[in-house]
Amino acid sequence: MLSTVALPDDISPMEKELRGEQQLVLTVADVAQRLGVPTRTVRHWSDIGYLPARRTPGGQRRYSPSEVAAFADRRRGALE
Repeated sequence: MLSTVALPDDISPMEKELRGEQQLVLTVADVAQRLGVPTRTVRHWSDIGYLPARRTPGGQRRYSPSEVAAFADRRRGALE
């Protein structure tokens, strides 16, 4: 499930432009479900740099659907 997250009002106009007014993001659970792995594995991959994640102000990880898709393609290629 994709979540639409409105950007905070206190970021710079340039950052808003770079990010877009709204951003489609995936949660750890969304990514785990898409990749068929436990949430702990997704967090581990983020921690070691395999899967890029951004953090919310509350510290939760958020993932770009395009980066998750690219990661899944690389992972699929490595398993074949």
